[in-house]
Amino acid sequence: MSLRRVALGVLLVGLVLSFAGCGGKVVNKSNYDKIKMGMTVSQVEAILGKGQQKVETTGGLPPAPGMPGMPTMTTSASIMVWAEGKSTITVTFMDGKVAVKAQSGL
Repeated sequence: MSLRRVALGVLLVGLVLSFAGCGGKVVNKSNYDKIKMGMTVSQVEAILGKGQQKVETTGGLPPAPGMPGMPTMTTSASIMVWAEGKSTITVTFMDGKVAVKAQSGL
């Protein structure tokens, strides 16, 4: 067998193994640990893929008592879930940034 054929075989095996890993689970402990407070939705989706949005809300907080003239603070929150089988990762975003993360079954 020629060296060229061996090299081609090794390359093909490597490609097959790398593509086999692409279909693996993304809802796992390793990916959960990559999610850090303050990350944006797009940064989390780069790790886990598109999530399912469960809740989205926007609300305003009135000025603090004794501070007239202060503007109303607006905040938004959303909860997104990634699930595979019995494993789930739930992330709460406040103003588009990770505020809370939770996992089950990892």
